Amino acid sequence: MTVAAASPETTGLAISFTKPTGIFRGTFNVYYDAVTRENPVNGVQTVTHTDKKVAFQGVVLPAREELDDGIEGRGYFLMSDKSSYENIAGRVIPYNFNWSYDFLLTK
Repeated sequence: MTVAAASPETTGLAISFTKPTGIFRGTFNVYYDAVTRENPVNGVQTVTHTDKKVAFQGVVLPAREELDDGIEGRGYFLMSDKSSYENIAGRVIPYNFNWSYDFLLTK
């Protein structure tokens, strides 16, 4: 089974599901604004808009006796990025970082 978003302006969700194992995986779009530089003298910030396609995967949990918790599955997605900052001497220092987020599927 594959589900795709109807318009490129939406989240860009694409998901595939393997029924025998309950494993699902796919991609979606992430949009965010981040401060990339701040002037220490006047406080003026430089903001950069970023959009990325992010991969995710997870597993649908088996049915349980207690359904009140509402959790149907668990998964995670990973996002790596790079940025830079200006140190006190005025030198621009680049760096890479990785994020990992988990999520729940609920009924």
